[in-house]
Amino acid sequence: MDHRPAPSCARRARGTAQTALVALVALCALPLLLACGRDEATDTPTATPQRIASLSPLASALLLELDAVDRIVAVDADSVDLPGLSGRPTIPDADETAFLTLSAVEPDLIVVPESRAELAARLAGANYRTVIVAVHDFNDGFTLWGELAGRLGVAAAAGPRIAEASRRLAQIAAESQGFSRPRVAAIQTFEPLALVGNRRLETALIEAAGGESVTDVSAAVPDSASPIDCEALRALAPELLLHASPRPIAESELRALVEEFASIAPLVFVELDPARLFTAEASESPGAVEAARTLRAAIAPLARPLAETP
Repeated sequence: MDHRPAPSCARRARGTAQTALVALVALCALPLLLACGRDEATDTPTATPQRIASLSPLASALLLELDAVDRIVAVDADSVDLPGLSGRPTIPDADETAFLTLSAVEPDLIVVPESRAELAARLAGANYRTVIVAVHDFNDGFTLWGELAGRLGVAAAAGPRIAEASRRLAQIAAESQGFSRPRVAAIQTFEPLALVGNRRLETALIEAAGGESVTDVSAAVPDSASPIDCEALRALAPELLLHASPRPIAESELRALVEEFASIAPLVFVELDPARLFTAEASESPGAVEAARTLRAAIAPLARPLAETP
């Protein structure tokens, strides 16, 4: 991802930039939907899958959380770097070769991201059992986690683990009750400058951490990034700017970005890897709970008690 800011956003006549905060994201707890291991076409009980192909890094990470590493027989190119999955056959990006590779490994369950809808339709037409990954907020993530647990027959064992992650997020989200919700603009890219669309993890995180996204989040269909220039961004009057990236940003680059956008609003960097939303706290990759704590800390100083708002 290109983090370089658009030069026109700087105002040299203004004062010094504010210090950036490093944060992560999360959402308040929502009802958990634990699947019952049923075939969607017939609504009849199905056998527990023993050979799973995962084409979604998030699904792969959740399967590892469910102790299903020995059942995973093939993965996408990004999942192969997850612990315990090196050496698995890699599913190609091209649908035709992907279908042939999947057929060769003989999975009894295939997890497919929504971005590969044509492949998913072809697999379903060939009578492969599939799970479609469409995660636009944390409720979607918890639902996917629960569905995979149900398919594996471990819903009862996984339920407390899922509920605990949800509970921690709910506690953080509850801290914003009774306070105003500062306006936050989530930046997708800096060059070209673009804001995150609606129904994305970044907008879900803003709402959960006690802010209000400047992006319209009411639309049911997720939007892609929206191009914007600096003056239009300034006109939205955000109190905070947010940028999420799967990887840390170098300190020098972060300082440059903070200075570049200081005349508009403070910039908060959020390290968010959509493939590792619910990793265990002991993992090297921070999970959603750690993200929520840090982001809430950035938003809280900007909020006022509702009793004091005009």
